[in-house]
Amino acid sequence: MIKTVEENNGESEDGLTMDESNSIRLYSLEWQPREKSVFYILNKALRSENRQQLKPWFLFLRHILTVLAHLPSTVVTVYRGINMDLASKYRTGTTIVWWGFSSCMKNINQLEKKLFLNKIGKRTLFVINCYSGKDIHRHSMYEGESEVLLPPACQFTVMNSVNKGRGLHVIELNEIQPSYDFFNAISSSATFSSVVPSCQTKFEAISTVSLCKKTLPAALPNPRLEDRYVDIDSVAYFLFYSCWNFRS
Repeated sequence: MIKTVEENNGESEDGLTMDESNSIRLYSLEWQPREKSVFYILNKALRSENRQQLKPWFLFLRHILTVLAHLPSTVVTVYRGINMDLASKYRTGTTIVWWGFSSCMKNINQLEKKLFLNKIGKRTLFVINCYSGKDIHRHSMYEGESEVLLPPACQFTVMNSVNKGRGLHVIELNEIQPSYDFFNAISSSATFSSVVPSCQTKFEAISTVSLCKKTLPAALPNPRLEDRYVDIDSVAYFLFYSCWNFRS
């Protein structure tokens, strides 16, 4: 797995070191079974009401958030698709929080091309007007995708929810100032308990989709059909290596 990440190295861009760029590549890499992917496990922990599940990930979370903070934030409209109907969880005027990292696309056509959104059946297309997104396509394992990564705990107002027929709902979200800012917390705190919010943390006007409620993810991880397999010891080594370099 580490070899796969390193083989995709080019020259470092956006002022990141190669190790920093590789941290994003490691996060974006998906292999089979996808449940072993770094992004899958980390986001599952971020979305869990048991905040202790994040403790083993604290150094890597701090590291990758610090890396992302070096990239300019993007004011842009992006798209995220899921092959199920989430309209009942996103009522116009409500405020919601997405606790995990959220991978989005600037090019809407890539949602169907990459099997993120089917052409038939129950589907939800999120149209997201955001200001904190990070354009990571130059550091992703999938450089051909116009990928924008939203950080954890992004907060949104639901502006519109429209039934387009044939199973498709289009939901427009506007990003607003979050009640909890991971970026500022990471830069000013050094301990797990002071950085990671408890699930008892109160947010105003959060709908039932808030992932602190534990069951329904704000938008399920998007499938990629990559035939890659994981060596879990290699993952552990790479995470330790990246975070140790960050500490030093």
